[in-house]
Amino acid sequence: MDEYLQERNVANNTASGYDSVYDRLLGYTKRWDKICNIVEKYTNSKQEKLLEIGCGTGAFINQLLTRGYNKLYGCDISDKVLEIAQKKNPGSHLTQANMIHLPYVNNFFDTVFYMGSLHHLEDISLALAEGFRVLKPGGKLIICEGNKDFTSKKPDLFTKIVYKIFYIKNEKYRKKWRMNPHDPENYTEYHDQKSENDFVNSGIAFGSHITTHRFEHFTTKFEGVLFNASPLDRLIYAIFNRIDNIMANRMKTKSTLIIVFCKNE
Repeated sequence: MDEYLQERNVANNTASGYDSVYDRLLGYTKRWDKICNIVEKYTNSKQEKLLEIGCGTGAFINQLLTRGYNKLYGCDISDKVLEIAQKKNPGSHLTQANMIHLPYVNNFFDTVFYMGSLHHLEDISLALAEGFRVLKPGGKLIICEGNKDFTSKKPDLFTKIVYKIFYIKNEKYRKKWRMNPHDPENYTEYHDQKSENDFVNSGIAFGSHITTHRFEHFTTKFEGVLFNASPLDRLIYAIFNRIDNIMANRMKTKSTLIIVFCKNE
């Protein structure tokens, strides 16, 4: 099956249940604050035209909307997730599109985002070429992705035990999920994590690399079992987050990358 057709089918099949999972997990909802703070640093005005490529159900667009941005655009290969995103973000401009064939004119957007969408591609160069094409000269292109170089993905014995305890404890919350994020059928074979060097080397073919932000380490090991609704989970998350902050300057490898490029004038 064609790579993009498979991605669209999986996204359509999981669309109705996607938010029931990720809106409930602390590791994902807390992450938005960090990402949006960085975005605000690199945008000059709330009136800028912003595009998210691979917007899914519109979670990131919604975060930008609540922070006062009002010229928001998004595209995704799945029509089903866009229906949900549009209901969540009335007034935003959402379009069904393949990220390597964008339906926008050249030099149109002030900022372009990829929030966890590039790992769906084996070769990201075609997508980045399109992202830079629709970006204005001097505009920012921002990538947020997992880091292939994160060497601590597999928990040690202690974290395995803690993970299992919280997984069992939070069964009542997991019962509210309308999709199983652990089911291989809900993913495609094309999930391909990249390293920081992979992203930077691909991006500098089209623009200048400004900076890379790296965050999270210990918290990442538990993000799939800690829930917003549980006071104990929020306490544990705060402890893990504190550990992450202490370790931030000591760890060379972090789990999440935010890479910022500027399109050359």
